[in-house]
Amino acid sequence: MKKIIATTALALITSSAFGLLAKPAMADEIKLNPKACLDVDHGSTEDGTRIQVWECNGSKAQRWTYSAKTGEIRGLGNKCLDVSNGDTADGTPVQLYECNGTKAQQWRQVKNEIRGIADKCLDAENGNSADGTRVQIWKCANVPAQRWTWVK
Repeated sequence: MKKIIATTALALITSSAFGLLAKPAMADEIKLNPKACLDVDHGSTEDGTRIQVWECNGSKAQRWTYSAKTGEIRGLGNKCLDVSNGDTADGTPVQLYECNGTKAQQWRQVKNEIRGIADKCLDAENGNSADGTRVQIWKCANVPAQRWTWVK
């Protein structure tokens, strides 16, 4: 019964306005593959903390919420997934930063891609999923390094 409800809820959530993935107000993992999660380096809440791929471990550093209203992906309380300096160049790192409403912090999901500023995709550097791999933005190319899944 629980799986059926979750599947139905996910279907409703993913069909929300603007193609955004409107998650409930609970924290979820964002997975690159079954074992690798979007992670805040050392669980730090300092502005500019690097976002990386790390083996999924259920820690707070790997829990994210999405706001359909603002497009923000929040981690560790009131911090946002942010493109460094609002740059749009391929390879620009993604960081944790105080939420400020800029385009550098607005995200939307298109299929399994998480797209941000300049319609660039959230991307694991060099297609790697090893612990510590830096997360960046890159031109969307429908590659495994850009396929992310929300998991409860």
